[in-house]
Order: sequence, then C-alpha cells, then structure tokens
Amino acid sequence: MARQTSSHSLPTTFPERETTPGGSAQSSPQPLPTRNIRTYTGSSRSFLVALPVPDADPLNTVEDDTELHESYADLRTRWGIDISEGDPQPYQDEQAAVPTPLRRNASELSQSSLPIGMMNDLKSITELRSKGESRRFLDEVGYLFEGLDGSSAIGLRRASAFEIVNKLCDPEFNRRAKTSDFFIHTWEKLWAARAGTSDKIFDATITFFAALAARDPRTLTEVAQQEEFIPTLVEILGSFDYRKDVLASVLAGGSDDELKSHGILRTEITLLKSLARLVSNESSLDQPSARFFVSNSLATLPPSHLAGQHLPTLLATLRAELSLLEPRITAYESGLPLLPSTGINRNDTPSLYHIEACLRLLDSYLLGHWSTVGDHPSGGLSHIAGFTSELISLCIASSSLLEEAEGEMVIARRCLCRAMRVLTLLSHDDPWWCGAALEVFHALPFAAMTVMRSQARWSESRNMESQNGSIEAFDLLCLALGLVMNWATLSPKVAVLSRIKLINPMCRRSRLCVRACRCPGQISVMECFTSLHVQYSDNRPDDPPECTFLRGYTAILLGLLMKDDPSNQTIVMSTLPGTSPSDRIGSLISHCHSFLDLYSDTMPFPSSDSPRATPEVVTHEAGHHRVTRDKRGEEIARSVIVSLEMLCDT
Repeated sequence: MARQTSSHSLPTTFPERETTPGGSAQSSPQPLPTRNIRTYTGSSRSFLVALPVPDADPLNTVEDDTELHESYADLRTRWGIDISEGDPQPYQDEQAAVPTPLRRNASELSQSSLPIGMMNDLKSITELRSKGESRRFLDEVGYLFEGLDGSSAIGLRRASAFEIVNKLCDPEFNRRAKTSDFFIHTWEKLWAARAGTSDKIFDATITFFAALAARDPRTLTEVAQQEEFIPTLVEILGSFDYRKDVLASVLAGGSDDELKSHGILRTEITLLKSLARLVSNESSLDQPSARFFVSNSLATLPPSHLAGQHLPTLLATLRAELSLLEPRITAYESGLPLLPSTGINRNDTPSLYHIEACLRLLDSYLLGHWSTVGDHPSGGLSHIAGFTSELISLCIASSSLLEEAEGEMVIARRCLCRAMRVLTLLSHDDPWWCGAALEVFHALPFAAMTVMRSQARWSESRNMESQNGSIEAFDLLCLALGLVMNWATLSPKVAVLSRIKLINPMCRRSRLCVRACRCPGQISVMECFTSLHVQYSDNRPDDPPECTFLRGYTAILLGLLMKDDPSNQTIVMSTLPGTSPSDRIGSLISHCHSFLDLYSDTMPFPSSDSPRATPEVVTHEAGHHRVTRDKRGEEIARSVIVSLEMLCDT
C-alpha cells in the first residue's frame, strides 16, 4: 500500500537541504562554474563559441549566452550599418527602457566607447571578411616566397619564381592574387632575390611576371609604383635583344647547342623549356618573347611613369629589331616569304609586336607625355642617321603584310600606323628629319601610293557601309597626307620630287613594286594629288565631314607644291575643273578658307590618342607637358591663301 502511494503521489515541492560543515564532502558533485569566453572555431573562422572556464562566476553565463545569440543582422541594425546617412532618425536616450536602433555616422561611431580590441578602421563586415581572406591567402601562399631568399642558391630562386608564375596562370589563383596585394609582395621578393645581378632564366621569368600583371592595367600600375620596378625592366630590355632573348630562342625551336652558346647550362635547359611551354600555353601570340613582355608592359603603364633616361635603351632595342627588316624585304623581292612560316627557327626574324610596343613608347615620348623631356617638339630626341630609313622599311614591310598575310593583318596595320605617326611627329617643324626622310629614294613614291590606296579603300568601305574598315582606311589616309604635308612645308625639294617621281595609282602590288611602283602607265605624284583633290572638289550639302577635310587639306597641299614652281602650276591648272585659270585658282582659295574655318573649330581640342595627323606641338609649362594648339598650321594655311591670291592676280 505504501508502494502504491509512492508511485501515484509524487511530491510537488522539495525541502531545502541544510548545509553542514561536512555536507560538502557527502553531497553530489557540483558542476564547475562557467563563464563564456570566445574563440574562433571552424575552418572558415566565421563564428564564435563559448568555452567553460573553471572558477568563474556562474551568474555571467546567462548574460553571455544572450550576447552569443545576437545575429549579424541584429548587430548591423543596432549600429546602423545599412541605414543611409540621408535617412532621418529620431533621437532617443541611450538609457531608454526599450532600446531602438540608432543611426550613427562614421564620426559618432569612432567617438563611441567600444570594448578593447573592437576598434578598427574598417566600416563594414564585408571589409573585415575581405581583409581576413586576403591575409589568409597570403598565409597560404607564403611557402612560395621561401625559396626567394637572397641567400638561397640561384637554382632554388629560379624554381621558386617559376612556381609563382605557374600559380598565377590559374584563373582562380590570379583572381585572389589581385585582391590580396600578391603581385606587390611577389615583386618585392623577386627584386630582393635578383639582388641587382642579371640571370637570363630568372630575368625571363620576371618578364613573364610583368606580362601577367599587365593583363590588368590597375594591377600593373600598383606594381610599377614599387621600388626599382621600371628601372629593372628597362635594364632587362637592354640585355635581351633578338640575339640574346633565350625565351624567344626556345620558343623558336632553338637547339640545346644554341642555348649553350647563350650561357645556358645543360642542367638549366629543362627549367627554361618548362617556362617556354608555360608561356606558349598562356600567350595568344604566334612567337612571344621576353623583350616583347617588357616593352608591352612599359607601354601599358601611364606614360608619366617613364623618364628620359629610359629612352636610349628603348631606341637601342627598337633599332636592333628594325635592322632585321631590310634583309627580309630584299628576300621578299627575290621570291621568298617576307616572314618565315610558323615552325621555322625565327630567332633572326623581327618581332612586329615588340616593334609596335616600342613605337607606342616612342610616340608618347615625342608627344611629351613622359616625366622628363625637353622643350623641343621631338622631346629633345637627337638626330639619328638611318633611323628614318629603318622606319620607312617598316612601313614597306607592314604594307606588304597587309596585302598577303591574313594572320598578320592586325599587327601589320598597327605597325604601319605607328611608324607613320612617328615619322610625322619627327618631321614636324624639323627640317633635318624631313631631309633625312627624303634622302630615301622611294620615300615620297611610297607615301603617295599609301595615300591613293587608302583613299580607294576608304571610298570602297563607305559604299559597303563597313564602319571599321572605313575608319581604319581614313586614319591611314590622314597619316600619309600629314607626312607629305610636313615634307612639303619644310623642304623645297618636294615640289621637284613630286613632279619627277612616278607611280601608277592602280598598281598591281607585285613583289617588284614592294618599295616603289614599277607598273606601266605611271603618272607623276603631282598629278595623283591633283586628281585626288578633283574627286572632292564639288561641294555638296550632304557631304560628310571627311570629304570637307580632304577637299581643304589637298587644296593647301597643292598650293604649297605650286608656290614658285611654274611646272607644277601648269599640271594643276590643266587638271582642275573651271572655265578659266582664275576660276580654278579661285576654287582652291575657297577650299582653303573652308579648311581654315574647320581647322579653327576643331584644333582647340586635339586628341593625341587619335592616329590622325593633326598639327601638334609640345610645350613646357609649370613643369608639366601638354599638347597645345599649333599656330604654325594656321599660319601655313594663310600663307598658301596669300600665294594663291597673288597667282590669281597675275
């Protein structure tokens, strides 16, 4: 009976146990008092857990557990992270019984009292996560830098540098590297490992690292701000011409004996070939090279990062590459290909990509965009014998590739336009450069043929409504006309040469005509320019601006070539439409005035990025160089108008 009562009548209250001095020894074990402390756990370190701590006050447990369950959303709401500064918020006393989210700006948050260790300069949890991810990434890849210690053997430094560029070829690794300052840390380690000593394999790896950084101009600019980056690249560029570029030699199929002649030991060839395979897989170029990696990286940087002391090295490597063109043109005339086909050892073949990158650098220098240049329009570039002849050879080779080599058309067009730009900038207001160019026998015929071909291609593209082809053709037409205009302005011999030099505007472009036209049915260059003007002499209301430009520009060119030259005057007068000589000259004067008005409207806003030949000069003002409006061009146009008016009166 007692058992049944105990099973169905459970007590609802429990008597408190009295504490006796000896009761602690006989009582059941008490749980250890705990106090929550925080530590990171988990692989992502994204949350906190509470760990028990002996001898702590158990009353703090409830409070800590409450704080533990406060979510990120509650914290963001409490601190007003997601609230716009423009949203009005009512002021409430911080000691109010019911707390409400308060919006605080950055200055209020910085002044509020936070627990020790909670102060930081970041403004959101996103920035905290990003910074933590960056530090974690650098910790993970720290082993890559261990072999780049200056005291390590050169073989270990080469292998470590190769492993770094190999990792950077992985898209995911490269993405994380760009967000973690990995490129900057890598350059610091590479520069320290190089220690001012040139090593062909190590330097080739550095050039590939620069090429990988150049894929993102912002990343490259950040790296270029580090110590000795640009001077080191320029130094490597000076040591890697086409004869010493070991990376290009391997990619061209060079033998081990050839590599040994460059000082590469048999034990080092394996690593160099591994680097070449990596470069070949990553590069879209047919024949990449270490010298191109350097020149393209420098050309990708803002020009203000470069200084005048870098120019001699640039000119040396450019001229070394241009010297390979003339033998190739001679071989092309005899029936051989202008550039050997892929797979043949091309170590002695010019790299058009490297040439184009060097011309971009030289172009920016001549425009005064480098940090240190002189007051001369050509930036203080000294007169170099043979340089204009080499540039004209580049124009000839590029023009031939445009007609025959479909795979090289893009780079050939860029080389042709860049070479014409540099020739135009050099000859602007400098009689020596004009005379040096005209000393080349086929200079004027080639420029005239380029004008006629570009004009025909532009007209054809307009009829086909091909916008890209039309723009490219018109740009090249403007460049060629601008070059001839500079020559005609500064050299009186151009008037005579334009009469005695003959071309056929419909040239068949055979191998024998690669330098100058040898087709039958030739006419003088003067007649070609006159016929070009006649095509646009009719002023129609629906004419595009390009036609207006060509009408006026060719009128000024004809006026220059006619000045004090009765023979040229006869050629022009016999070709221009009109009932009398005064009518013909009057139309030229009218077109010159129209061009002068157009020139005055457009020249206050010149663009140095456009490949079109607009008269530009470089001036020095307050230590900065800028392109300004060239009054010289306006003076030339007005002088032509005066001379034509005098001719009309007589």
